[in-house]
Amino acid sequence: MNSFPCQTRHTASLNPVSLISWLIIALVLSSQIQARDMEAIIKAGALRVGTTGDYAPLTKKQPDGSYEGMAIDMAHSLGQFLSREANKTITVEFVDTSWPTLSDDMGASKFDIAMGGVSRTEQRALYFSLTDTVYEDGKVALMRCEDAAQLKDKTTEQLLEAFNGSHYKVVENPGGTNEKLARKWLPDAAINITEDNAQPFQWLLQKRADIMVTDRIEAIYWQRKGSGLCPVNAANPFNRTEKVYMLERSSPALLKAVNSWLQTPEARAIVKKWTANGADE
Repeated sequence: MNSFPCQTRHTASLNPVSLISWLIIALVLSSQIQARDMEAIIKAGALRVGTTGDYAPLTKKQPDGSYEGMAIDMAHSLGQFLSREANKTITVEFVDTSWPTLSDDMGASKFDIAMGGVSRTEQRALYFSLTDTVYEDGKVALMRCEDAAQLKDKTTEQLLEAFNGSHYKVVENPGGTNEKLARKWLPDAAINITEDNAQPFQWLLQKRADIMVTDRIEAIYWQRKGSGLCPVNAANPFNRTEKVYMLERSSPALLKAVNSWLQTPEARAIVKKWTANGADE
């Protein structure tokens, strides 16, 4: 996560009375930011879904402002499930967020659930509720296809050793697990962080960088597009990751409903459609 939870501000210049006043204000403000649980969602007749819109094939914002992708299909399916459970129409409202601000936006209750490429991590689990696993994936190296072909027989250890140096230039999108794991696995590599999620692919195609550590499902999506980019190790990812949906801890009824919905044939069919040959279910 990026800046959540917020760091404590310096208070050396505040006297005790001022400090107490600021604490009271902070408590009042925090009490006004409450996560909506099922009762509030049903009353409003709308489920707010936070999604980045920059992570095909899971969530992609179109020029007309609409969204498409696996997470979008899943969100609509969830809305239909909640509608049946509540015996009332529950519409789905998509809310823009970003990987660097995802946790802060969730903590500020800008949406009820975050969907689209969220990995299960210990840090997220400390502060938020994470659903049952939606599907399993793993991190791979995405490169230009001609370069990937030369490395296809390398083991995981050989790939990481080769990438962790000055010969290859690494590029990553900001604020997510791609950047975090690239820095962990390739501490000696030159890692460039772009301004948004679209730029790393442009950098690879323009030969400004050679490698991007990303999810297998995304790497295969780019390969299938005929973009000229291919995963090196799709059959043997660097790790195994669980993709989940994220909610605030104060939404236990919604969490229970989402986990129940994930087991329905409708939800499983959507997962199978989008992850066939792209990620394990």
